[in-house]
Amino acid sequence: MWEAKNNVTQYAMKYGLVLSVYFIAKFFINTQSLTSPTAALISIIFIVGLPFFIYFMTKKFKDNLEEYPLSFTIGWMFIFLTFFYASLPEALFSYVYLQYINPGYLFDQVETAMNIMTDVPMLSENGFLSQVMNNLETAPSPTPIQYSLQLIFNNMFYGSIIAIIVAALLRVKKPY
Repeated sequence: MWEAKNNVTQYAMKYGLVLSVYFIAKFFINTQSLTSPTAALISIIFIVGLPFFIYFMTKKFKDNLEEYPLSFTIGWMFIFLTFFYASLPEALFSYVYLQYINPGYLFDQVETAMNIMTDVPMLSENGFLSQVMNNLETAPSPTPIQYSLQLIFNNMFYGSIIAIIVAALLRVKKPY
C-alpha cells in the first residue's frame, strides 16, 4: 500500500504542474475579464471546464495504475494533492502579479464592484447599498499575500468538492 501512496504523490506532482498552467492561465484571463467581454467568456469556460479537465486527468492516472485499482480514497487523495501542488505555483504567480506587475489590481476590483452596485437601482432600497458601500470603504483591501493564501485555500476547498464527485465516478467497485 505504501507504493500506491508514493505513486499517488508522484503523479499528483506531475499532474499538479499541468493543472498549475491551467490555473495561471485562468488567473491571467480573470484579470482581463473586467475590460474584455471575450476574456470574461473564456474565464467562464475555464471555470466550467475545470471538472472535466480533472476527470480526464484522473482517468489518465487510473489507466497508469497497474498494480492497484483506483479506490475512492486513492482517487480523492490524488485529486486533492493535484489541486494542492497546482495551487502553489498559481499563488506564487498571483503574488508576483499583484505585488510587482499590477499593484493596483485589488483596489481597482473594489472600485469596480462599488461602481457596479451603484448602477443597480434595486440595491438602493432599504439602505442596503449605503451599508455595503460603507463596509467596502472602511474595510481594507486584501494584500497580495493575503489574496494568494486565500487562493490556495479556495483551490483546496473546491478541489476537495470536485475530488469527491470525480473519485466517486471513477472508483473501481470491489466485487463481493
